[in-house]
Amino acid sequence: MPIALERAHRVRLPTALHVMYAALLLAAPWVGAALGGYDAWPWWDALVHFYSGVPIALGCVFLLGVAAARRGLVLPPGLEALLVMALHSLVALAWEIAEFTADQALDAQTQKGNTDTMTDMIVGTLGALIVAFALYAHRTRGWFPWMARFAGARTDLAGGPAQPPPA
Repeated sequence: MPIALERAHRVRLPTALHVMYAALLLAAPWVGAALGGYDAWPWWDALVHFYSGVPIALGCVFLLGVAAARRGLVLPPGLEALLVMALHSLVALAWEIAEFTADQALDAQTQKGNTDTMTDMIVGTLGALIVAFALYAHRTRGWFPWMARFAGARTDLAGGPAQPPPA
């Protein structure tokens, strides 16, 4: 997925996003399904969904920043954080719709009921909320300097350095 995003938007994602995505792929299908983590640890699914909120939201921060820079926009920090939450929520909704569709069409049994679906969406959103707060604090207070890897200056492969919005 990260490589497809890089190609589609002609950008280079931070290495940390690639690593986080790889960790997500190891945690969910491999540790969770292949090694029986979902059966052995009832909290595993919630932990995976919470964790997934972080790289998805950081990817949203990055892509939103690239889009704003390409258009010469400077987003207010509160609006930027809100858009990150909205984009993450859209991704989470699409994921749950895909699970529902797989269950209906293929009898996949990925969703264990309404509580499972809502828990997945809530804990994933909590992970994204942490990122949105960190982004807001980074933009307004200069806190969380690591956020600059995602929200700071980027190399835009389509035309030279993209300038970050001012803090």
